[in-house]
Amino acid sequence: MREQDSGWAAREAREGWWGPLVPRRVKRMAQETTARRVRAGLIPPPCALPCTDCFTEWEPGTPRHHYDHYLGYEDEHWADVEAVCPRCHNRRSRRRGEHR
Repeated sequence: MREQDSGWAAREAREGWWGPLVPRRVKRMAQETTARRVRAGLIPPPCALPCTDCFTEWEPGTPRHHYDHYLGYEDEHWADVEAVCPRCHNRRSRRRGEHR
């Protein structure tokens, strides 16, 4: 019987054509921490802030702004976020090698 790499550990350890994978659990936990901070009123919703890169402000009917974990998803950086529009978020992700 052939051994197969399966499960979270194997998937998280692999690299795809888009570069190294951030473990999905870690990324999701960082996102949930940010969402809890918004709900608790510790930080404003990202749409209430202009984009950090291009300074556009969110308007109803346009894609919503996001928080970018610009220092990565390590637990010591979960609170280090910047509000960015989707276009700038994609540019940042490409520069970091998260997308091709």
